[in-house]
Amino acid sequence: AASDVYKRQTAGLAILASSNIGFTDVQTLLTQLMSYFRVITNPNAVFATADTIEDGQIISEEVKSRLNELVDDTLALSRA
Repeated sequence: AASDVYKRQTAGLAILASSNIGFTDVQTLLTQLMSYFRVITNPNAVFATADTIEDGQIISEEVKSRLNELVDDTLALSRA
């Protein structure tokens, strides 16, 4: 049915940049874009810099932990 297209969707944001400058601006724009598509966005994004990734793998245990927490929180939000 057409109403199935508009089921509530939920997303968590992980934002990667080369430096810490501008993370909040990017999060704001992404949240607004997701809202346009009727996606509820977890307000607790994970910000990471490029130096936390090496050979395509996350090398920072702190970032891994925050990503796991983001996933858990986003899943809980989607069930609420």
